[in-house]
Amino acid sequence: MADAERPIQWREGFVTVDVDLREVEGHEGHAVGLMRQRGFAFYDNGDVATVNVWLTFERSGGETNYRGYAVYTFIDGTTKTGRFIGTGDPRGEQTGDFTIEGGSGRYEGITGKGTFTGRAFPPQGDIYLDVRGTYSIQ
Repeated sequence: MADAERPIQWREGFVTVDVDLREVEGHEGHAVGLMRQRGFAFYDNGDVATVNVWLTFERSGGETNYRGYAVYTFIDGTTKTGRFIGTGDPRGEQTGDFTIEGGSGRYEGITGKGTFTGRAFPPQGDIYLDVRGTYSIQ
């Protein structure tokens, strides 16, 4: 039986560790890529986690569409995993949705969903996001 849904929110920031960007032949200004980012998440309840992100993206002109996976690891070893999908200007505003799909320790059995907004910083695609949603633990 799942707990009642509870609100969750945090701010996270990442730097790009690795990126493979490929221009699409015959389509000027269009590219696809794979990116790995690392950073920290700072939760409103005082928790802090490291974050590892892997994402694929498609860029056309001033818009990038992306989807990926994130793993949050807390100081006590607890983890939380999820997916996200977003869109934005590679040098500006970002928006999207996320799902929480599982975890370990105190987050074992967690599920949830929500939205994020933020900003990307050129040239590497570093980013910060404000994340809000709900979760429950089975």
